[in-house]
Amino acid sequence: MYAQLGGEVLADDGTRIVLDDAKAKQVLDYLRVLTVEKGLMPGSIDYQGAIALFAGGAAGFHLNGGWEVSSFQEAGMPFSMTLVPNVFGGPYAVQADSHTLVLPVRPDQDRAALDRTLGFVRSMLDQSLTWAQGGHVPTWQPVATSEAYQKLTPQSQYAAAAASAVYDPPGWYSGSGSNFETVMGSAVGAVEAGDMSPVDAIAQIRSKLAVLAATASPV
Repeated sequence: MYAQLGGEVLADDGTRIVLDDAKAKQVLDYLRVLTVEKGLMPGSIDYQGAIALFAGGAAGFHLNGGWEVSSFQEAGMPFSMTLVPNVFGGPYAVQADSHTLVLPVRPDQDRAALDRTLGFVRSMLDQSLTWAQGGHVPTWQPVATSEAYQKLTPQSQYAAAAASAVYDPPGWYSGSGSNFETVMGSAVGAVEAGDMSPVDAIAQIRSKLAVLAATASPV
């Protein structure tokens, strides 16, 4: 939602904080209305609790990553999937991440070893339909544009989100499961639970990110 407003959090590979307080407050105010003021959704439920709530039919919708598609399929419940709405009407954006294979540069590596490595990478790409069945949007075009994927529901129904994906900002402490996400998530969660005001949450985010931004990369 913050990205839909055109907001950014970090710059210069995570060494500078460029958080837009007004845009951040707009998002946090909105989330607080949903949980605290109108009580449309629980403000303090944890990840597994939210899954159980939806799988048990006690919630009308569930906002999560596509990887949870199998959880609800295994629960045998009727459901569909679609794009995250453009809440604030700006340029469409949706939070995302990707699985990445990093191949170290090794001048001493012989050709046979490199071929085995590349063969493994290719085997992963060849299994893109299996990844898609697990909820992931395939980027390997022979699968992404295939009839088999187009017929895969509900997974193919939100494939267009990949064109508007917004990743965590570059920085040694950002990315999936990172310190960056812990800082952001704890502040957002506190607002949703009614334990912290949006203004105080923004101040906390700035304070904690400042420590990380001032810390040299460990690698």
